[in-house]
Amino acid sequence: WPYVKILLMASSWMTSTRRLPPIRREKLLYLLDSLGKFSLIDAYVLVLMMVAFRYQLEIIDIGALNVYVTPQFGFYSFLFATIVSLVCGHTMLFIHRRSMLP
Repeated sequence: WPYVKILLMASSWMTSTRRLPPIRREKLLYLLDSLGKFSLIDAYVLVLMMVAFRYQLEIIDIGALNVYVTPQFGFYSFLFATIVSLVCGHTMLFIHRRSMLP
């Protein structure tokens, strides 16, 4: 979702005002900004799953079994893209509203 949000924001920003009037652009940017906050829930669930799948089993005289989840590149790139899309959404909406002032 963060990548799609960034693409939609960029396309709405570059589209001419004849195709996308400023009022519709503001509504679209506001909608994307509001929906983008739900991406943080995905990151929260991923962190909860990392904690939930941590498992330790010790068997006397045999050994131990340790199961844990290690975040890799995918998790960090998703978290980074989510944060960048949130910052871009706020910034684009601010600049758009600022440009609409008389």
